Amino acid sequence: MRILLIEDNPGDARLLQLMLKESGSLSLEVIQADRLSAALKYVAEMPIDVVVLDLSLPDSQGVETLIRMHTAATTLPIIVLTSIEDEALGLALIQAGAQDYLVKGQATGPLLTRALRYAAERKRTEEDLRSSFNLLRTLSRRLEAIREEERGRIARELHDQLGVGLTCLKMDLSRMPAIMNEAIISKEYA
Repeated sequence: MRILLIEDNPGDARLLQLMLKESGSLSLEVIQADRLSAALKYVAEMPIDVVVLDLSLPDSQGVETLIRMHTAATTLPIIVLTSIEDEALGLALIQAGAQDYLVKGQATGPLLTRALRYAAERKRTEEDLRSSFNLLRTLSRRLEAIREEERGRIARELHDQLGVGLTCLKMDLSRMPAIMNEAIISKEYA
């Protein structure tokens, strides 16, 4: 799994990389960026599986940091790892597109590894669901088109068969007075 760690504090970055390495349950490649601008270049140039994002960077602060990253990489799961412990902020970040919200100092290697794994799996599941939804929408449109084609075919068939039948009946009915006259004349002479 390729992780983009966006952290400007070198000590925190080393500690996080060490925590991830020591958890050892995942094969991880960590790429570190110390600015949001550098991170945005990374996501544009290489495949990344998960982003771990600090909110306090030299070139971006707060929720805006998440929004800018999420806008640039809408399909990437983003885990916010920050020193700010605030439930309202955490909820706002989740609503803005973060997969998880962790507080530095409270996050352990196993917790971070689990958050990474879960975030990647949730994103995969979302993509599968979106793909299934698009397939269902396509099939639904196709089914409606087939229904319309069938309605048109039945209408044409009814029109053609019923039209011919009614035309024949009309012709027979228009000949009826002549037939009746012939029958009356035949009886009179019989």
